[in-house]
Amino acid sequence: MKTKSLPKTWNGDVRNFWSTHSDRLYQFYVLPKIVPFGAGKKVLEIGAEYYSRYIKPIYNSSCSLSLLDIKPYSHPDIKNVLNVDRFIHLDMTVAIADYAEEFDIIISFGVLSHYNFSELQCELYLDNLLQMLKPCGMCAIKIDVQIMEKLEKFSNWEKLLLMIKERFSIQASDTLYDSMGLKQFIITYCSKEKTDVVDRNI
Repeated sequence: MKTKSLPKTWNGDVRNFWSTHSDRLYQFYVLPKIVPFGAGKKVLEIGAEYYSRYIKPIYNSSCSLSLLDIKPYSHPDIKNVLNVDRFIHLDMTVAIADYAEEFDIIISFGVLSHYNFSELQCELYLDNLLQMLKPCGMCAIKIDVQIMEKLEKFSNWEKLLLMIKERFSIQASDTLYDSMGLKQFIITYCSKEKTDVVDRNI
């Protein structure tokens, strides 16, 4: 994807970030074409970073966007600059009962492969995603294969993918490869309802 196709109002560091991170380019261009970000949909984005301020216009400005920060420390500075409807700080690696079946769409983009979670913590994280998702909702989960392989506590991305399949119904999945032909990341589109699976290689 060429940089010039990014919005003209995005300059400097913002333009450089979106043009050089293939997973975020995917999130910008492909994800909105697959996930039904309709007006009024309750969306939960997990992982609070400064670029999160650009997420809502990408998805749908009319959706209700909640941003969940899972870091062990709070980010009051981030909260003040984000373009979101609600900011949540919550540990997703312990059993929680809050937000049961509250969200139509949950986006977990790389969280499980960027934090050095144990296998049990990953299981609890996925259990929480499942209980927070509405019965007819959709959850998009991205696994960064090469990054996860370097983690100390739990580095088996294939087992993580199996854990996802044990809990969710996989509606579709994308696998993206780097310039060397190696798996870079895998995105699964999950629901609680059984449906046909569509696998794509990009």
